[in-house]
Amino acid sequence: MKPLKETSLRLVWSIFLILSNLQGFAATVEDLRKKAEAGDAKAQIELGMLYLDGKGVRKDAVEGVTWLRMAADQGDARGQVELGLAYATGTGVSKDVEKAFDLYRKSAEQGYAKHK
Repeated sequence: MKPLKETSLRLVWSIFLILSNLQGFAATVEDLRKKAEAGDAKAQIELGMLYLDGKGVRKDAVEGVTWLRMAADQGDARGQVELGLAYATGTGVSKDVEKAFDLYRKSAEQGYAKHK
């Protein structure tokens, strides 16, 4: 059995590393938000996916779809597919299979395949 002091030091060190990673992730989310707000479609998609998954931000499907829509409206093929999926499943929006199909079609016309 390890001495209590050594175990305590390892625990404190582990907590420090976890908190450092979380702070780094928070900074990354803020950088991503700035890029998304500036119109970067890739950043809009990534931020939207974080909101949909609740990773690094509070889970909010409506907010996630808002960011995906911004990318899709710019003609980003991945944004169109991800927004289409939201419409197909009713995630953050009312389920609308026709709208989902239209978004998938637009993406396919650009040659986008989700699982390349």
